[in-house]
Amino acid sequence: MTCKGTCIRHKVSGHYVNGHKRCQHCNIFIKYEGLRCPCYAYQLRAAPRHFRYKAKLREQKQIEVQVLYYPYPNS
Repeated sequence: MTCKGTCIRHKVSGHYVNGHKRCQHCNIFIKYEGLRCPCYAYQLRAAPRHFRYKAKLREQKQIEVQVLYYPYPNS
């Protein structure tokens, strides 16, 4: 399979926390609403595979939720 070049148009420099997904074949993060890479039709990863990085992602999302719902610390 050859690259069609459409994945490059969706390329971003981000990670899973920002809602970006990673193509396993292209090995780039893209901002794309679909479940499959627009270039290779491989399934996009929406979360990391390693437990250490999954825990880090959970912590970052938890902090984001706390800031979003509880903007002021308890006094």
